Amino acid sequence: MRQDIYLYNDAGGWGVLAGDVIRQIVEDNREHDEQFVFSHKAALFDLEGDDYSVIRVVANEPLTEAEEREWIARARWRLNISDGQVIICSGFDPDSIAYWLDEGDGYEVRSINIPALDYQVTLYTYLHSMNGAVWLGDRSLLPELSEWFQRDHPNASLPTRVAAIYAYEDVAPEDDWYPMRENVQSGKILIEKEPLYWIGYLIHFSPFTSAKELDQPGAYGWFESKTGLRVPTLCPLGIPTSCTEDNDIAHKVEWSFEDTSI
Repeated sequence: MRQDIYLYNDAGGWGVLAGDVIRQIVEDNREHDEQFVFSHKAALFDLEGDDYSVIRVVANEPLTEAEEREWIARARWRLNISDGQVIICSGFDPDSIAYWLDEGDGYEVRSINIPALDYQVTLYTYLHSMNGAVWLGDRSLLPELSEWFQRDHPNASLPTRVAAIYAYEDVAPEDDWYPMRENVQSGKILIEKEPLYWIGYLIHFSPFTSAKELDQPGAYGWFESKTGLRVPTLCPLGIPTSCTEDNDIAHKVEWSFEDTSI
């Protein structure tokens, strides 16, 4: 099973929850987050900030070569799904979850049906995410993007995802792509026209066995955002999606590179 969903997030984290404990979570009202995590009914993942993103959900099938190659952070936990329903939500807000119970799926909470099973659940983070954008600003975590991209993909046109990272940012004069907007408009730097939509995260469910590896959450059962942080062998080109609800890149590329009146 593969499904891409868009979630609005102003809570600084993702929650992945077993459907059979949703009412208990609402009633607990954030008093004991860790009890749901260590009973393997919730997996809670911190973010570097608010992030409105397309999340790919993959259950009971392997990742593609690109999905495996391009992730920049990975956190793994165990999640027991006994009723065949997974809830993916912005943060771990009992009010939002209670609203979902009454109204059903929305932009902050979505439900996914998968076979009832004991799973290893893994959150993969990709460069096109709030976490990736923050980590690119810290040279101790990730390389400088223009040097990294040109080293690994010489003479290649920029994916819209890469161009959009620079769209609203001040490119330093010492950067090879400075001035970014002018170089794109003059044709010195080429950007691809498509795709315009990319995933930021992937949540992978695979059957849990004793041989599966788990990471350990931090305070109150939350996984720190940098869990499993790595520098991929090649500069990521991005994982495209057909989910068009998140049109932030399209707006950025149009505003920054096509509208010459600004």
